[in-house]
Amino acid sequence: MKSFIINWTLKFKPYWRFIYRRNLWFIKLRFGAFGMLIGLILLLEFLLQAGLSRVQLFSLTGAALLMLGYNLIFNSVQKKVTLDEDKFFNPFLFAFIQIIADLIVLSFVCYVTGGIISPFAMFFIFHAIIGSLYMPGKVIYPLIGLIIIIYAITGYLQFTGAFNTLFISGLKFPDVRGNVNLFIIYASCFSFMMGVSIFIANSIARELYKREEELQRTLDKLFEAEAAKQKYTIAVVHEIKSPIVAAQLYLQIILNNYLGPVSPQVEEKLTRTLKRLDEGIEIISDILKMSKLKLLENIKKEPLELEAVICKAIEQKSANAHSKNINLVFTDNRILKYKVSADEVLLDLALSNLIGNAVKYTFNEGKVLVEVNEDENNNIIVEVSDNGIGIPENELQKIFRQFYRTTNIKHKGYEGTGLGLSIVKEIVEQHGWSVDVKSPSKLADEKGCGTSFVIIIPHTD
Repeated sequence: MKSFIINWTLKFKPYWRFIYRRNLWFIKLRFGAFGMLIGLILLLEFLLQAGLSRVQLFSLTGAALLMLGYNLIFNSVQKKVTLDEDKFFNPFLFAFIQIIADLIVLSFVCYVTGGIISPFAMFFIFHAIIGSLYMPGKVIYPLIGLIIIIYAITGYLQFTGAFNTLFISGLKFPDVRGNVNLFIIYASCFSFMMGVSIFIANSIARELYKREEELQRTLDKLFEAEAAKQKYTIAVVHEIKSPIVAAQLYLQIILNNYLGPVSPQVEEKLTRTLKRLDEGIEIISDILKMSKLKLLENIKKEPLELEAVICKAIEQKSANAHSKNINLVFTDNRILKYKVSADEVLLDLALSNLIGNAVKYTFNEGKVLVEVNEDENNNIIVEVSDNGIGIPENELQKIFRQFYRTTNIKHKGYEGTGLGLSIVKEIVEQHGWSVDVKSPSKLADEKGCGTSFVIIIPHTD
C-alpha cells in the first residue's frame, strides 16, 4: 500500500518505528476514550438528568462496547504490523484503519446525540488533525473532503426534516427543522475549521518531514565521508607500514651477522631499535584494526564453530607465548557445542586482542587460560585469564576507553596505543553481547594477580 507511505520514509526505519509507537499510543488512548464515554453516559443519565431515551442509552453503550471490542482486536494484531515497506500491513495502513473505525463509531454517536449539532462533532476535527500529522496529503485530503461532504449531506437532510434526528432532550437543542440559516452556519463553520486545521497541521508536518529528509541526507553524506576517511587512513597507514617492515628486515640481516660480525655495543643499539620498530608496527596494526572496524559497522553474522575461531586466535599468538615459555591452554567445557551467530572477522579480531594482551602482560613462564563454559541459562561464557601484572582496582571501569592505558604498565616497558580493548568492547556490543573484566583472576599466584576478561554470549533458540 504505497499510497499510505510518505516517499522519503521508505528506507528511514526510525520514522517507521515512531509511527509504530504512535499506533500503540492511540490504542492506549482509545481505552481511555471508552472509559470516558461510559462515564459521560452515566453523567448524562444520573447526574445531569439529560433525559436520554432508551434508544440513545443502548446506542451509546453499544458504541462504547464496539469501540472497546475493535480496540482489543487492534491491540492483539499490532504485533503483526511489520516495519517492512514491501509488506501490505504496515504502520501507515494500520493507522488509517484505526482512523476509519473511529470515524464510523463517532458518526453513529453524533447521529444519536443531535446530528451535526451534537457536541461530539468536534471530535471529527481532532481525528482529522491527528491523521494529517503523519498521513500523506494524497490520503488525508480526500478523506477529509469525504467527511465534509457527508457532514453537509447529513446536515441538509436533518434540517430539511428528511429523517428524524435523536436529540438529548435535557440539553435544550434549538429547533433545527426548516432552519436553513442555522444549517448554513454549522456547515460553513465545520468545513472552514476542518479545512484550515488540516491544512495547517499537514503543512507543518510536511515541512518537518522535509527537514527530517534533509537531515537524513546529510547524515548519509557524513557516513560516506567517514567511510572515505577510514579507507584513506587505511591506505596511508598501510603505506607507512611497508618501509618500517623493510627496515626490520635489514636490521635482522645485520643482527644475524649475514653482513659480518658486529660489536656488542652496536648489537645492543640495533636490538633496541628493532624493538622500537616492533612497537611501531603494533601501533600501526591497532590503527588499521580500528579503521577496518569502523568500515564494518554493518556486521555479517553467520553460524560459527566457536572452538575453531578460538583455536585460530590462539595459533596466531602461540609464537609469542612460546618465546616467553608461557603455558597457553584452551578448554571447552560445554556439553552441547552449538554454533554461535557472529561475524568471523570481527570475532577473531576481538579474541586475538584479548589473548594477545594476556600473553603480552604475563611474565615469562606464566600461564594463560582460555575457557568456554555455560551458565544456568545456557549462555556461553568465554573467559581469557592470566597470572600477569593485573589491573589496579580503581581502573577496571576505565580500560575500555579509547587510548586508555593503566598506570601499572606505562613505565614498565610495555608499549601500545590503548585501542585494543576499546576495539574488543565495540565488537562485542555490535553483536549484542557483553564483556567484563576481573582482577585478580582465577590464576592469581605469587608471580602476579592476573586479569580475566569475560565475554557473555546470550543463548538463542
